Amino acid sequence: MSADDEVSAPGRRPPPRRSRFQKGLSGNPAGRPKGAISIKKLTTKFALGKLKINVNGRSELKSRLEIAILKLIALAADGKGAAVEELQRLRLKAAPAQMPGGLLVVPEPLPLDEYIAKTQEENKDAIVPDTEIDPSIEDLVRSPEKSATEYDRALLAHRQKYGR
Repeated sequence: MSADDEVSAPGRRPPPRRSRFQKGLSGNPAGRPKGAISIKKLTTKFALGKLKINVNGRSELKSRLEIAILKLIALAADGKGAAVEELQRLRLKAAPAQMPGGLLVVPEPLPLDEYIAKTQEENKDAIVPDTEIDPSIEDLVRSPEKSATEYDRALLAHRQKYGR
């Protein structure tokens, strides 16, 4: 077995010696030049740079990013739809929703008769929602048509049942 036939892992062989990286030489001689900076680093540095601005008559030191977000909030408050959409996109990137929608709370499983008894017990002291309209029975009898409407009959039945 020659040096070119060395096995580095099962089923794999290293490249031939003539095409391997030479010791002491860079594997990427035409790589990124010294002093080059990435766009990501440059934009981050710019966005986090501080500026003095007047807020409610006071001078404050804020980052350019913070100023841009405050301006976006002000535009959204003025009713600019594009600003509202951009704020929503930023919020989703900053804190993605963990669960879409809400949380479903399911009551304990009960047989129907137990559920009805439990609900009646919970609602026995509930206030009946007829407190806004309180015509007396005499007013119902003295209706202009001299005949009770469906509403009048329902209200009278309700009063007789609940004693109000």
